[in-house]
Amino acid sequence: MQITFMRKAAYVISLICVLSAGTAVIALTGQTWAYFWMAAEFAIFVARIGIVTAVERKPDLDPEKAMYVLMLVAMAWAATFGIGAYLCIMSGNTTLIALASILAMGGIGTVASRNAVTPRQAVLLMCLVALPYVVAALTSPTAGMFVVSFFMPFYTAAMIAMMAQNYDITIRMIRAEYLNRQLAMTDVLTGLPNRMFLDDELDRLCAAIGRGEKASGFSLLYIDLDGFKAVNDIRGHAAGDFLLKAVTQRLARTVREGDSVCRLGGDEFVILLPRAGAVEAASLADRIIGAVARPFDIDVGELVRIGTSIGSVTAPADGDTPASLIGNADMALYAAKAAGKGTHRAHAASSV
Repeated sequence: MQITFMRKAAYVISLICVLSAGTAVIALTGQTWAYFWMAAEFAIFVARIGIVTAVERKPDLDPEKAMYVLMLVAMAWAATFGIGAYLCIMSGNTTLIALASILAMGGIGTVASRNAVTPRQAVLLMCLVALPYVVAALTSPTAGMFVVSFFMPFYTAAMIAMMAQNYDITIRMIRAEYLNRQLAMTDVLTGLPNRMFLDDELDRLCAAIGRGEKASGFSLLYIDLDGFKAVNDIRGHAAGDFLLKAVTQRLARTVREGDSVCRLGGDEFVILLPRAGAVEAASLADRIIGAVARPFDIDVGELVRIGTSIGSVTAPADGDTPASLIGNADMALYAAKAAGKGTHRAHAASSV
């Protein structure tokens, strides 16, 4: 939201600058091309605001397509901006020449500061603004303007260098933020996604159901290990940690591609099954029970046996919010343990 506001504010400032410059042209020279310049800038402003607002109001809108269109509009802006500066200089009016210089340098500086994440496009925009200015300065009948034409390329190059530095800093910040987020969402012991990741994924999947997207249903398995506490107490925490890692490996080999295995803590796991119904969830639960039931070699001198109980829910039949799904899955898990452990139970709604 903050980025969207900043974009809109920059568009408003650009519009005000061009309208002010166009008004000055008309007042000082009476030339009609200023009307076309202001009209073009206003049309570009409306297009920009429309695109940004559409992205803001429709989260499911293709962001890449929107960004591509926004880039095309930005190039149109840079071209008209540069042409306007060119015509101001060619007018021969000293006030307009000074105004064109301020606008051109300000436009280049704005592009350099706001477009660091798209450096190639930024360079193109800066050139579209600077090139008409340089051509006008070289061909202007005003005495001494050719000197200014030598300054603008150096200024543009300096802005490109500054933008490149900002790009490197931005990339490092994005990578650091991504790494920190990955660490925050990863269980240290097993390397599996943790509760924070699960909450985010459940929010996303439930939101898709709320929007009525096709094939947005999914299932969730709530897993609790049977007999783990005894191993942890008798064999020690090191053996317990080793066992949890071994269980993690078996779960990862058993699930489908695209499923997410998460560790909630202790000996509790949750598996998200996108685009899976109750039948697929029950089938996977049976395979997991069989996989975990096989003996584990955890380097304690003998094989260790544990089991697992599983409760499952299917959205939206068993709930369409993270809280309702987790709560119903927990109830189903409790029913599985009450049935004698080593079993799977689906929530009542999805098992009907």
